[in-house]
Amino acid sequence: MSAAAQEPDGGDTIADRVERLSLAVRDHLERRTRNVPRAVYRFREYRVEPDTEPDAEPVTFTMSCAVCEASGPTESDTAAAARWIPAHLKQEPEHLTYREHITRPYRAVPGTWL
Repeated sequence: MSAAAQEPDGGDTIADRVERLSLAVRDHLERRTRNVPRAVYRFREYRVEPDTEPDAEPVTFTMSCAVCEASGPTESDTAAAARWIPAHLKQEPEHLTYREHITRPYRAVPGTWL
């Protein structure tokens, strides 16, 4: 063996140290991949439907002016919400078009696992 290939401490050659280091790195990586937690993903079908449960939010109605975007009060029925229109029309006689906004709660119902 040449003196250039010898390490001064322990008598190992550089090739021996490279081999030991590569084995240590391989062992480390193998241990690390064995201990990595795996994620499991499950997919599920859902059906979307109006929420009719007893604790569901109520269905509400609100009328708004299509000209100036002013809105009336939120009511539990459409006739009560429409009573705002004549009051607004009295203040703004040129505002003749209105929109009804209905808020209806929905829910996602879990189905089968895929």
